Amino acid sequence: MYLEEPIDYNRFFFTSSSFMLAMNRLCLDRIAVLRAEQRHIQKKESKKIATVLVL
Repeated sequence: MYLEEPIDYNRFFFTSSSFMLAMNRLCLDRIAVLRAEQRHIQKKESKKIATVLVL
């Protein structure tokens, strides 16, 4: 079985690597959001603890 046109491996590699970079970027963004949420929750908790200590 012969392909109509030869496979351009450079182009294939480029598209797959840019796809991987995009996925990596999405994951990093998600991690950043989760960390920010966690920091926000920790600040709330520490404020609660501080108010309890004051009382």
